[in-house]
Formats: sequence, structure tokens, C-alpha cells
Amino acid sequence: MKVSELRIGNIVKSINPLAEYCYITGISKDRIEGDTLEGGCLSEWNSNSPELKGIELTGAWLKKFGFKEKIDSGDRTSQYLTNGFIQLEKKEDGYVLTVPDRSYDSITVLECQLIRYVHMLQNLQFALTGEELTIKEHVS
Repeated sequence: MKVSELRIGNIVKSINPLAEYCYITGISKDRIEGDTLEGGCLSEWNSNSPELKGIELTGAWLKKFGFKEKIDSGDRTSQYLTNGFIQLEKKEDGYVLTVPDRSYDSITVLECQLIRYVHMLQNLQFALTGEELTIKEHVS
């Protein structure tokens, strides 16, 4: 993972065995820091550390963020998940952003990089809406 992909508040894998994930709390030229919301599970990485890893975006993580499944009633068979702002289509190795075209009752798939990790979805949400993507439901 490139440090340039991260923002304060992004969720990444924790290197602390007491926590599954942590929030990025600090980014500098040489160091990245993370912690849980409760504190006490500090993770620190060098900027080029191979231990700094994103969390794979899964249906369980989407549910944590408040996304719901939406079955397309048209001739497409793909599942869609939406949180009211972002609609995603599941692909074999990630998700793509889709835009509903209500005038034609169809879906347009935007040709963009696959969204594979939680921090990528967080950054997309913020870029499109100016609002942070937050955990709404604690699901394992």
C-alpha cells in the first residue's frame, strides 16, 4: 500500500494483536500511526513498511458501513449495494462504482479502478460527498 493512498481516519489492518483494525491517526513523511476508537491499541509503521495493509472490502464491511443489498429488477443479474450516496456493483475481484440512470431505468458502470479495500471506499465517499464513511454496525 502506498502512503499517498491514506487519509487521517482511514481504516487499515492493525499490527497490534489486540485489534483487527485501526484508524489512521497520524501521517508524516517517515511514520504512520493508528489506533482504535477506544485507544490503547496503538499501531505504528514506517512509511515504506510491508506491514501496512489495507482491509479487503467485503459484504460484511459494506454492512458495517450501512450498505444494503439491492437486486436489480432489469435484465442485469448483478447485485448492488448502496448507502444512499454510493452504489456499487460486485465484480470478481472488487467493486465498481455505478450510477443509476432513472430516466432510462438502467445502470451505468463507471470505468474506474476497482474498489478493493476499505480505505479506497472511504476516500471515494469523502471525495464524492464531503462526508466521512463511518461504521454504523459492528458486524464480524
